[in-house]
Amino acid sequence: MSPCLTIKDLVELNQEEVRRTTEKAAALDPKAPAAGEIFAHQVKALHASLLSTYRLAAHLATRTEDVQTLAEIWSAVSLACDEILRTLKTLKDDYPLCGTPELYDLALDYKNAASKRHQLNREAMEWKNATMPAGLFPEPN
Repeated sequence: MSPCLTIKDLVELNQEEVRRTTEKAAALDPKAPAAGEIFAHQVKALHASLLSTYRLAAHLATRTEDVQTLAEIWSAVSLACDEILRTLKTLKDDYPLCGTPELYDLALDYKNAASKRHQLNREAMEWKNATMPAGLFPEPN
């Protein structure tokens, strides 16, 4: 067993928190008086999971030079954000005062940033393997 933490491990941890959020929402009645307060704790936990996943992905990315690995890191983060967005899509309407709309917006921002980084690294991979056409630049003297 490898002692190193990978982006896949982070995504798995994030998925576990998304699962807990879904279960908590299913167990509560949004109209019940204490439901919002109870659910707010779960939203905070999901928020912490999202922040940790993104922050650790950024940390891994700063220590990685391989563009393929970088693309994989940001693709995984983008997919993790997608999962959070799917979960919060309806919950932000059911629990509007628990921080769910704000967390939805943050997850969308992180999704867009991760997708952009993924795309930039995919383009870098393409350029890395590209050959320049002959005669494009003048020959050095």
